Amino acid sequence: MGGLAAASLVLGYLGFADAFPEHSRSEHFHKSLQLFVLESGSIGQRPVPWELEIARVLAPAVAAYAAVRTVFVLFRDQLQAVVIRRWRGHVVVAGLGRNGFTLAKSLQAAGWRVLVVERNAGNSRIASCRQRGIHVLTGDAADRVILARARALKASYLVVTTEDNETNVEVAFA
Repeated sequence: MGGLAAASLVLGYLGFADAFPEHSRSEHFHKSLQLFVLESGSIGQRPVPWELEIARVLAPAVAAYAAVRTVFVLFRDQLQAVVIRRWRGHVVVAGLGRNGFTLAKSLQAAGWRVLVVERNAGNSRIASCRQRGIHVLTGDAADRVILARARALKASYLVVTTEDNETNVEVAFA
């Protein structure tokens, strides 16, 4: 998306430079930036350069995609909760260490719906799981509220893969 945004900025700049050679470079750049918010693009009676035609479509499309993606990222947890609310027969994997990550990927590849519960919100494997379509809940798997959100009682399996045996026992008892 960054490349498309840069391309639309460059194309807009070139198109405005072609249509308005008498204007300054900063004016061409400013008008190109305005394309992202639908504030510019009109050049009156002059012929429209092809670069500007492409930029007038591409820039708002990039901005719209970024806005929609941002909304999904901001409300990901709420959307995930709605999806998970209906799950039955899934697998809950508690712990996203090396073993938990490998297990989650393997289970998903085998056709299981997988939900991972990970305590550390900064775990780098969370993004990899989400890219693969594996749902991730952040929180302590030993917390009954988190297990309820994961629908652990409706799951076919709860697999605890933390590296601490005491934590594994706490999750099992919860």
